[in-house]
Amino acid sequence: MAPGEPPPFMSEAKHEHLPIVVVGAGPAGLSLGYELKRLGRSDFVVLDAGDVPGFCWTEMPRSLKLLSPWKENTLLGLPARALEAYSLKPATEFAAYLARFSSRYDLPIKTGARVERVERADESFVLHTTAGTFSADVVVNATGYYANPYTPSYPGASSTSIRQMHVRDFYDAPQVKELVGKSSPRVLVVGKRISAGQTIFDLYEGGADVAISHRSPIEFAPHPLILKGVFPFYYVWENFRVRLQPFYREDSYPPMEGGEIKELIVSGRVRSRPDITRFDGDEIVFADGAREAFDLVIYATGFRPALGHLSELLPAGHEHGPPVHEMESTSVPGLFFLGLDKLKTFRSRYLRGIREDARALAVLLERRLRGAKKRQRSTPPSIANVAKTSESASSRLTTKNAPEASS
Repeated sequence: MAPGEPPPFMSEAKHEHLPIVVVGAGPAGLSLGYELKRLGRSDFVVLDAGDVPGFCWTEMPRSLKLLSPWKENTLLGLPARALEAYSLKPATEFAAYLARFSSRYDLPIKTGARVERVERADESFVLHTTAGTFSADVVVNATGYYANPYTPSYPGASSTSIRQMHVRDFYDAPQVKELVGKSSPRVLVVGKRISAGQTIFDLYEGGADVAISHRSPIEFAPHPLILKGVFPFYYVWENFRVRLQPFYREDSYPPMEGGEIKELIVSGRVRSRPDITRFDGDEIVFADGAREAFDLVIYATGFRPALGHLSELLPAGHEHGPPVHEMESTSVPGLFFLGLDKLKTFRSRYLRGIREDARALAVLLERRLRGAKKRQRSTPPSIANVAKTSESASSRLTTKNAPEASS
């Protein structure tokens, strides 16, 4: 089955009811698809708005790279090779990896199926998409954050002559030069974390005149060389901590990179500015009263969960994520989430957390759907008690080829 083709059981009727529909074919959706198939299930589909699995990763900025070792980002069905285990890969390579993963396990993915809204009909869910209507007993939302960029509101921003864009739409310095029409554009990056740091570095290296605006002091990670030496020990400690304190929730937002990026800011080659007060014509007024003209503002101000298609189901006021218990919505039974912050542990938003959450969720869904008794439906099994069940299923998954390491 080629990527993007509907599963065989849906080739005749797109309205056929399925036990499980997964929304989003990024790392979270692919991980869950793999785990469900590993447990022997084939009666599900993974829907995605893009034209290839992991489409959002093909749109990432050219400079974006993963900041944790490759072995911590690969999915459970296609681990990193030993020689690459602690290398740092660019986002473009991870996009290619997701395509290989999807193809290797022949996952039932339907691309070009943007979910526009989901509604409840009796005991089922009805999903209205650009590729037809689907219905399911259980819906797993694995859309992540990337489709919902957050841009702060500033006085005068809507009437200024200064161009503005979110980092989601930024690709590289040549793109900015072409957009602005200058060989050395004046660019203000708003933000203080990883994407802001990687963006200012790319722009500075590309010849732009760069400044960075931040509401609070920037915190920097240790130098990359130090981190490389610490990585082998840190992740052993982190795994131990997750097992020892499974409900521990710490700040999951990492600081800006150290090294060359830190040096750009500390040395003043990239000017540091406080928060924006307002836009005034072709100038920006900052909190310290200073004014400066810019050609472009890039907002590296993060993302919010992409939940617009669930607006008819979820209560308002939870833009950072809906209330959940064991990854299931507390207000909409049968609606599950994967890939959001602190769903299960403090690393649930990271790739290394997503892959372990996907395994636990697949077992939970399998028990939920196979359970015939009403008591099992009203009191779903605890994720904490199903981890061992997952291990016995590894040998049941068959692939087109014998598993091999990623390249």
